[in-house]
Amino acid sequence: MALDASSSGMVLPGVADPVQARTLAPTWSALASASVELGRLGVDVLVDVGRLGHRFEPTPLLAEADVVALVMRADLASSVPAAAAVRSLQRLRPHRTVPVALLVGDGYSSSEIETAVGVAAAHRLPRDERSAQALLDGVEGPHLERAPLLRAAQSLVRDLSALVPKLSMAVSS
Repeated sequence: MALDASSSGMVLPGVADPVQARTLAPTWSALASASVELGRLGVDVLVDVGRLGHRFEPTPLLAEADVVALVMRADLASSVPAAAAVRSLQRLRPHRTVPVALLVGDGYSSSEIETAVGVAAAHRLPRDERSAQALLDGVEGPHLERAPLLRAAQSLVRDLSALVPKLSMAVSS
């Protein structure tokens, strides 16, 4: 599905519930291979795998990803399962980059989360429900570009892009 009129941004909707992932289990490896190939062609592939730890999670996609980011709140209730997820991801991806955290809203500091959860870095996104709803509804406009969530997301994209191997390195390896 095209995100824009020129079809330069595309989205393949995923599953809405982990139970739906069961039917896709046989295709995860093929999708992971296709994502790697697209990356070699200079196409950025962003995958939201949803919650981790369920029986049908897309393990091949997680194993092949250049960067894995866990979205979480900066509180104790989120930190404990996030730390378990990071340990599991590090076993799955022993020679890959350590996951990063995307912290939504206020709470513990980024450095406290990095230490407690075991992530390489923790980036903060403001809790901006108005802008999130506008994005969900497909609303556009200059007011949205100035919103705290969008400004933080633009900075986050730059930070995460720096973690992705450069195209020339990906092709030569």
